[in-house]
Amino acid sequence: MRIVRFAVLGLVLLGAACASGGGGGSSSSDRYLLTAEDLVPYATYNLYDAVARLRRFWLQGSGGRSPRVFVNGAEVGGGPAMEDYGSDQVAEIRFIRPTDAMTQFGPDYAGGVIQVRLR
Repeated sequence: MRIVRFAVLGLVLLGAACASGGGGGSSSSDRYLLTAEDLVPYATYNLYDAVARLRRFWLQGSGGRSPRVFVNGAEVGGGPAMEDYGSDQVAEIRFIRPTDAMTQFGPDYAGGVIQVRLR
């Protein structure tokens, strides 16, 4: 009986610890957002390499199409265009999923959109 109580107590504590943890390597709980804080450990990387480390799935696109990249509201091309920017220049990066990107921008954006806001 005593062993059962300790086992139950251990499971409750373990569950509480897991519920309060959360990060997954990023301070942001939103998997479609990276902040300047998330990029601090990658300050020496170009933006493309930092995103490849933190959110590789953003770069994979959908249906054979790569995501389009917007920097401060202007389209600059595909994912490799992010190589021109240092991750230390970024205030925020947001990924718009392919279905949402097509609704928002049109059918040419079937690979999704990566929106970069510089500092």
